[in-house]
Amino acid sequence: MDILIIDDNPGDRLLLDVFFARIPEWQICVRESATLTRGCEVLAQEGADIVFLDMCLPDAEGLACLHTVR
Repeated sequence: MDILIIDDNPGDRLLLDVFFARIPEWQICVRESATLTRGCEVLAQEGADIVFLDMCLPDAEGLACLHTVR
């Protein structure tokens, strides 16, 4: 399972990393981005099965984040 975390808060990203690491039977690849722009680049190049998206980022906020990723 490929997961992309787009969140500018390092603590939130770490929390998700720790959560997924505690499930060793799952084969998970977690990638991270602190900006929507970089997250969209990663998504376009590598894809993702699941995206965890912060709705308030340095380069976008609100529903604009969701529309851009979608």
